Amino acid sequence: MMTLPNLFIIGAPKCGTTSLYRWLGDHPDVQTAALKETGFFADKESHIYNPERHIDGGLEGLAALYPRGDRAKKIRLEATPAHIYSATALAHIPHLPNAPKCLFVLREPAAQIHSLFTYFQHSWGQLPHGLRFSAFVERICDASQPKPVPGNELLGNAVANARYVDWLRLWRAQLGADRMRAISLEDLKKHPSGTLHAIADWVGIAPAFYDSYPFAPENRSYVTRNEHLKHAAIRLRSHLPRGPLYDAARWLYRRMNTDAAALCPDDGALVRLRREFVTANQALALEFGITFAQGEGQ
Repeated sequence: MMTLPNLFIIGAPKCGTTSLYRWLGDHPDVQTAALKETGFFADKESHIYNPERHIDGGLEGLAALYPRGDRAKKIRLEATPAHIYSATALAHIPHLPNAPKCLFVLREPAAQIHSLFTYFQHSWGQLPHGLRFSAFVERICDASQPKPVPGNELLGNAVANARYVDWLRLWRAQLGADRMRAISLEDLKKHPSGTLHAIADWVGIAPAFYDSYPFAPENRSYVTRNEHLKHAAIRLRSHLPRGPLYDAARWLYRRMNTDAAALCPDDGALVRLRREFVTANQALALEFGITFAQGEGQ
């Protein structure tokens, strides 16, 4: 019998999903896939699509990402935040034979977009180094402007993607309310123990594991010091398979060439962005109980 994941972290990108994945994965009753962000249910036009690891090849490919020796564990966890926007994921995950549950982590939209901007500018060089956040916001808020990065739907559709309520409604229609849970990054950061206790209870694993858990954050945003070294690192990463060597190279690079990113700027760009989400955020609070504090940082 195939060992399929029964808990998915579906989204959203740059909302603390890496920390949540690590914290859940440390629980003795949770088995994680061989890599975070399998992209197994990505749409073919997505920048994370990988034909060698995709639903088109059958569910056996997904089951193969979970070590056979851990089948006795109650939870098999998969986390691909971009799946929240994937029509392929929406068509398949709710209807898997083991009826999985789905977690969504959401972040104040303007801060989430700023974090995406920082990530793709400094981690992957997909945005010009000198591009200011205000200029980026002008482009994504003006439908007449060309996409900021052709082929990267997270940047090109940043505003629509951050209207979370539209996406959660689609997932609720397929999953039902009982099989999905949405939390905010703010709650995850301010109340990690209580949040993880509630999630553990929801999925049927012992909440007491998190009584004294350290909750170290993962995958914080950063800025680069040297552009030449950044592009050399990007080229190297493109040739390394995900795994221990990839993680070691990333750790070394971050020690050598990065600094912590500045907090999300409190400027006119954020004011403009936040106007875009007033109605959507009100609906999100009403329907899913998620509210955001203004001025959230990285």
